[in-house]
This record gives sequence, structure tokens and C-alpha cells, in this order.
Amino acid sequence: MHQVTNRLYANDNQLTVSFINGPAFGGGSELATATDLRIASPKAKLATVHKNLALQPGWAGATRLVRLVGAQNALYMLSTAKVFNAQQLVDIGFCVPEIIEDIEVKDYYWTENHLSSIDRNVVRVMKSNAKNAVELSLHDAFSEEKRNFGTLIGQPENIKAIAALKLRLERD
Repeated sequence: MHQVTNRLYANDNQLTVSFINGPAFGGGSELATATDLRIASPKAKLATVHKNLALQPGWAGATRLVRLVGAQNALYMLSTAKVFNAQQLVDIGFCVPEIIEDIEVKDYYWTENHLSSIDRNVVRVMKSNAKNAVELSLHDAFSEEKRNFGTLIGQPENIKAIAALKLRLERD
């Protein structure tokens, strides 16, 4: 599972999403850390219960958790095994700031109209910039962001998007 979660986390070609629509304890909480976005329903419950088994995460979930919510929140979650509800997960930055009432109904919005419509090269650059912001020095992250921008500007998808935006603005 360590390799599976790391491959999921390192996937540079698409945005990955966890829909938390019930309990995600232990390994379930680690799987959620491996995706780019985590979306909670009101039924979401998440806990890092490893300490109750005299363990700690073994699928790189602790490292990803620290990067998601910061060291203090991660240590609190790991040391208490507290069960967090949807709002608490949003409040600490584990989940996106929108609790989705009915995941089946909202599925289309998140996958078809929002995430899967993003150009693959834009996703690659988006994920590269996010990763660089965490892993590189500030100066190096700035340089990489500038370099990444240069791979997108003036490309056919960029030109097409600008033309579509102009049309929308003219109509409004």
C-alpha cells in the first residue's frame, strides 16, 4: 500500500479526489491524504487511529498529513485518534471548504464540469507548482513557477481559453 499511495500522490497527469462520505479511520485516513483534493459529505468521519493499535501510519500518511494540515494539527490528530467530522476537517484544512450534501448529485459537477475539464498540461503545471511550493526553497519555487508558466502561455489551449473568455465578457 505504501507504493500505491505514493503513486497516487505523485500522479502528475490528473487531479485526484477523495470523496469522504462516511468513516475513514486508520488506512482510510491515509488513503485520503494521497489525493490532491478531499471533499466531505455531512456524514464524513475521519480519524488517524493508528496509536490505538500501538502503530503509526506506514503508507506515508503521516508525512502527507503534516504537509496538509501542519505539524501541530497532524500531531494532534495522530496522538489523540480523535474522530473529526466534516466541518472540523474543513476547518483544519484537510478537506476543501465546501461540504457536499449529496455526493451522487454533486459527482457530475466535480468530475465533469470542474476537474476533468482542465487541460492536462495545466493540471501538470498546477501540481508541479503546488509540489514545488512545499519542497523547494522560496527562490527555487518562484523560478520553477515562472518556467512552468512559460510552458503554457501561447499554447493552443491558452489561446482558445482567452478567446472563449473574450466572448463571455462581450456577452455580459
